[in-house]
Amino acid sequence: MAYREFRRRLTARYLAPFILAVAVLTALVVWLIQTQISTVDWVEHSDQVIERTKDAELEMRRIQLAIRAYLYAPDKRFLDEVSDAGDEFARNLEKVAALVADNPEQEDRLLQISWFRTGEELIRQKDAANWPRKLSLRVKP
Repeated sequence: MAYREFRRRLTARYLAPFILAVAVLTALVVWLIQTQISTVDWVEHSDQVIERTKDAELEMRRIQLAIRAYLYAPDKRFLDEVSDAGDEFARNLEKVAALVADNPEQEDRLLQISWFRTGEELIRQKDAANWPRKLSLRVKP
């Protein structure tokens, strides 16, 4: 009987704290893994926003180039290029808007993109003959 009592006390005094320590360490490791996963998710989200923004920037540059080409030589293929690039630009901005929907400051910055209307106004002026017939290109020495 004394052996059983000794064994029970030994288990309660030495094994129980060990099991408790293992449980606490396991909980700590699980919490650290969840924190790491959350951080990785935010980094991946940021990378997606950057990638979509860069895609939109490339389309914006494509639009600018097509507008400049049209203003220099009014050919309808440049207007088609403006239209195609504008559609792709709008799709990229929609993707970016969906990605930054949780950040009001970034949403406000996204709404400030209004240069495209200026390009459309230049095209309308060119088509309405309110634009000089000849563009002078100055080269600085």
